[in-house]
Amino acid sequence: MRAKEDYVPYIALAFGLTVAILVSFQLYLFREPGRIAGVETNDRAADYTAGQALFKKNCTLCHGDNGEGTPGRPALNDKPFLDSTTDDTIFSVVSSGIPNTEMPSWNQSHGGPLTDEDIRQVVVFVRAWQPTAPDRKATPLVGDAGHGSTLYNNLCAACHGKDGVGTDRAPALKDPVKLAQFDDSWYRDTITKGRPAQGMPTWGTVLSPQQTSDLLALIDQWRSAAQASAATAASTSAPTAPTAPTQTPGAATPSSS
Repeated sequence: MRAKEDYVPYIALAFGLTVAILVSFQLYLFREPGRIAGVETNDRAADYTAGQALFKKNCTLCHGDNGEGTPGRPALNDKPFLDSTTDDTIFSVVSSGIPNTEMPSWNQSHGGPLTDEDIRQVVVFVRAWQPTAPDRKATPLVGDAGHGSTLYNNLCAACHGKDGVGTDRAPALKDPVKLAQFDDSWYRDTITKGRPAQGMPTWGTVLSPQQTSDLLALIDQWRSAAQASAATAASTSAPTAPTAPTQTPGAATPSSS
């Protein structure tokens, strides 16, 4: 008669292995968030270093060594810009550029030299400025009417007409009545936010604060010219006061009687 087999040791071993696996799995899950965070930190550091090299090679000529901008070109190391602009928007602008401006298309899909990964790394580098970026709006920006004229001709003239005379698509901007009625604050708000319902694009996502100030400088120039023209016209049309007749020395004064 066969001896009765004892399975208890095998069951105990299997149970112990099962518990060990469960404990190991729980330890793995406990450590996983930290491991993932570490990997992401390392990846982000690598992206930052690569983006810094790409920015230095391709972007500093226009945007400055530290993203401070150059005359007529926008600053990227700017708190309002970084706070209000998403990574997707920066990626899109870098990829496709801004037509009829100095900002070219950088993505290979648009004929540029950079890959999607390259541009994503540039975005990581630019975004790293945000915690310490200065608020450049706190310092009044001095607009350049010459740069504003170039921007206007490239971006605005198609709708508002050459020299602001207006077209059938958009009203005249070089209108003395409107220039006197609305101030720079109103024009800045309109340029930045646009009027989508009337076909006016939201240029605040495309133009930098400096470029908007350049357009305002051009508008100020138009306003000053309109005011000077109105003052000249007023002085020309004003009635001339009659001059008193000169009296010859020794001549008799007419009698009132």
